[in-house]
Amino acid sequence: MLAALEEAYLSGKIERCCLQVTVSPGYLQRVKAIATGVCKQIPLGASVVADVGEVGALLEAGLDRVGLSLDAVNEEIYQRVKGGDLSAAMSVLEEAAHRYPGRIVTHLVAGLGESEEEMARMMARLQNWGVTIALFAFTPIPGTTMAGEPPPPVDSYRRIQTAQYFIVRGLASVEDFAFSRQGRIVSYGLPDYELRQILSDGKAFETSGCPGCNRPYYNEPPSGPLYNYPRSLTHDEAQRALDAALSGPL
Repeated sequence: MLAALEEAYLSGKIERCCLQVTVSPGYLQRVKAIATGVCKQIPLGASVVADVGEVGALLEAGLDRVGLSLDAVNEEIYQRVKGGDLSAAMSVLEEAAHRYPGRIVTHLVAGLGESEEEMARMMARLQNWGVTIALFAFTPIPGTTMAGEPPPPVDSYRRIQTAQYFIVRGLASVEDFAFSRQGRIVSYGLPDYELRQILSDGKAFETSGCPGCNRPYYNEPPSGPLYNYPRSLTHDEAQRALDAALSGPL
């Protein structure tokens, strides 16, 4: 398997690998063992539950990035969806980002009940720490406790993607944004023609995260609609995504 991965990487078929792990006895040691074997040839990341010392050990073992996934952006949702304490998780994330600049990633999941404002302000905070943000949409999975919950409205997700794009690239600050009483983004602080010019290539609506990450169909069924495009958008796709992002009073 390692030989096949190396061949795929050297031939340009893949840009990186990402380990998907579950918390179980000894799992961090298994991640380290895989990292030691794989990372000599291929950039490798892993999303884990770990303290700052364990993050350092994983990076030393060969991972180029470590993911500490928040998923939820407020205390109530974090407790309901993940259990535990969001403030504690944020403290670990901040310290890890400070110690290992450019090597810490987190996942945020839109559609868990947060407002667009809460998501935008969390993204701004993480960007200020130097944390790479991978944004995904909540997807109901049969057999899980949230199987009956809906995914986020596409237009709301497009507004959040736009906010992330502007924040991460320094094109606008969250302090420039305006929000409704319900926390909906109603302005990015830029004129309409400039918004359309910036967003017209569709890059804001592609999968975000580590370099080379595309995760096709990771957060939507193959039948669509696509929340994160795993490739460049066609002209028509980019126009539809743009129209959704700028729908309503912006």
